[in-house]
Amino acid sequence: MVNYWDAIQAGRAPADPLLNQAEARFFETLSIDPTDPSGLNGLGSVLILERELDAAHFFVEAAIKAAKAQGMSTYPAAEQDLRLIDYYRKSTGG
Repeated sequence: MVNYWDAIQAGRAPADPLLNQAEARFFETLSIDPTDPSGLNGLGSVLILERELDAAHFFVEAAIKAAKAQGMSTYPAAEQDLRLIDYYRKSTGG
């Protein structure tokens, strides 16, 4: 994500086979602990990059709920991701 941060902020989804590998790694993480907030949010982040916004929203929201269930009052990274999803939805009319 760091390599593509400018493109992400500009609303351009990068085409990189490493994103597919990242998605697989996040699924592996979730199979170990499906309530891990960072794993859920990480998968949501990959889905944002792939512009799968509905799926991204689902996983990012699940990350926030999991964090709250584990006693965290906020999860700033996931909350920022939700804002990013909303921004992309508005900019594409979706």
